[in-house]
Amino acid sequence: MALITCTECGKEFSEKASACPNCGCPTEEILKELATVSTADNEVPQYEIDEKTIEIAIEKGIVNEPSDLIITAGKYTDSGFLSTLTHILYVAKDSFYLCRFDKAEENPKEDIIVKLDYTNDAINQLTYDYEMRKFNGNFGFNASKIKADKDRSRDAYYEILKKVDSKKAEDFYKIFYLDAPYCPKCHSLNIGYEFVQDSAKTKGKSEVRKKSVVTRAGNSLGRAGMIAATGGLWALTPKKSKYKEKKSSKTDINSKQMAICQDCGKSWEVK
Repeated sequence: MALITCTECGKEFSEKASACPNCGCPTEEILKELATVSTADNEVPQYEIDEKTIEIAIEKGIVNEPSDLIITAGKYTDSGFLSTLTHILYVAKDSFYLCRFDKAEENPKEDIIVKLDYTNDAINQLTYDYEMRKFNGNFGFNASKIKADKDRSRDAYYEILKKVDSKKAEDFYKIFYLDAPYCPKCHSLNIGYEFVQDSAKTKGKSEVRKKSVVTRAGNSLGRAGMIAATGGLWALTPKKSKYKEKKSSKTDINSKQMAICQDCGKSWEVK
């Protein structure tokens, strides 16, 4: 019996089950998504790379051949009037590079090329936030200024992760390609769910109704009998009312679903 990991909630369960026991996602759909992940990991990706970016990579000695590049994030555009810097992330077969190139024709700044090998130490230096907006690290410049569209940055970082840490790459793929739920605090995919009471409201009402003919007749006969039995003393007691009060109430309980990270304990409401 093989165990599989649910692509929705991250829980492990038997592939023989019809659905994930934690979140209810059908096993058939999970197996399809896992097969997609496996296929994506084994395929050699082909990305289009800007020709100018390739020329610079060869000129600066970053790569020897265009085929050495896997993907780049950032663009290099020429400008004869503006003195600006261009930041580019190169993902090559042997290493990845964070670069700053100056386009200024007057008083140009020195180029900065930071080479990072595919090791955990390197990935610790290059910390990619989960909103895909900035790179952090001591690179001699602010690498967050790399200008690239969101998908391009995502793909570049995914290619780096695949070479550095397969588990991180798998989690990254589930989050950013399959939209799997994850903890906003520690980014774990180990999420549990429970329903908790949010609010309760009780509504009540009362209604006065006339007693039935049978009940009233029974009360009258009973009273007459008691008067006779007590020599008339029971006549001094109050008569039973011909009416009765009926009370009813209804309580509405509202609950909400909470997601709870099984690793760090953070909880949040599932909308």
